[in-house]
Amino acid sequence: MRASGQADRLLPALRDQDERVEAAVYEHFPAITRRSSSVSDAAGWAAGREAADQARLDLRGRLAPG
Repeated sequence: MRASGQADRLLPALRDQDERVEAAVYEHFPAITRRSSSVSDAAGWAAGREAADQARLDLRGRLAPG
């Protein structure tokens, strides 16, 4: 589940909700795993962030060319 001590910093109501959500996720997706990642290419990271910021996720709109 969560990293040790992370849930301890939440308010009791938020902690309880967080625990219920975590339990539901693992109930429905028991094979889920957590992975950490690192960035070794700052320019690639910046380009990816810029592309994500410019992405349109509105399913009602048409796709723009190129």
